[in-house]
Amino acid sequence: MRTAPRRAAEGAERKRRRQAAPALAAAVAADLDRLCAEHDANRCTVCLDAIPAGESALLAACLHAACRKCWTAAWDRPDNRFLMCSVCSARTAVEGSTSVPHPLADAKALASLSVAEHAATKRRRTSSPAAVAPELAQAVEHARDVERSLADRLLEARIVRAEIDGRRAGVENSIRASFDALRALLAEREAEVLHQAAQLADAEVADLLTREAALTSAYTVLQSTAAMAAPLLGGDDDAPAVPAEFQVALCERLRALIAAAPTVPVPSSSARIEVAPKLNDEHAIRHVCKLIVRKPPLSSLS
Repeated sequence: MRTAPRRAAEGAERKRRRQAAPALAAAVAADLDRLCAEHDANRCTVCLDAIPAGESALLAACLHAACRKCWTAAWDRPDNRFLMCSVCSARTAVEGSTSVPHPLADAKALASLSVAEHAATKRRRTSSPAAVAPELAQAVEHARDVERSLADRLLEARIVRAEIDGRRAGVENSIRASFDALRALLAEREAEVLHQAAQLADAEVADLLTREAALTSAYTVLQSTAAMAAPLLGGDDDAPAVPAEFQVALCERLRALIAAAPTVPVPSSSARIEVAPKLNDEHAIRHVCKLIVRKPPLSSLS
């Protein structure tokens, strides 16, 4: 809950901000004056035409003025006997073919007539203006205070909007710089992971090449040695006479080569290296960079 000193400080700060923006203050005042001029008491708030003297209609829902022509047109619509005020959007039910004149609209229209027309119209008036009640004077004074407060708050809203537009480019540049740094970091990390994967793959390939060389060597030596022994096994009369000692040595050599032949299985495809992220990609990317918004308290615009 705001204390009295805090409210006073906030009010002083808002006043300082308004005084520091004279151009915006003038623009807001001009806009409000233009809007008020478009809705004077002698203009129909339905069709926006000027109301002729004695042709006004009081809109009971909002006390604004319409012209008798719009009132009659609404009465001629049995399925939609309503008038919509363009000033406040209030709907007034048209409950009879005859409207109640709007006293202020008629008074303003009379002021624009010639002297003779004004005298003739004045003779037709049967009631005299009533004295302004003190309650009405107080209500009008209060309304003026609220008008000034609303104008000040409108100016503050314009000031905040201008500040947002002013810092928009800076915020966008900061976001772009942050994501450029993020992309550079991701590119660097991508290069590191690719290098690690290449190293692992190269190591696996080197191991397989070593295995292939050992298998090739064992196959070649074993095949050539077995090929030497093959002619001695056929019982052919043309088989060369080989000393028994050589045959024994050849047999021992074959046994040694068979025992030395590589038996370690070649890694299967399931042993291949896989590189996968440790985090869910979308979750990681969405949470790498956050836009932090620090809003001032609502009281700063109240």
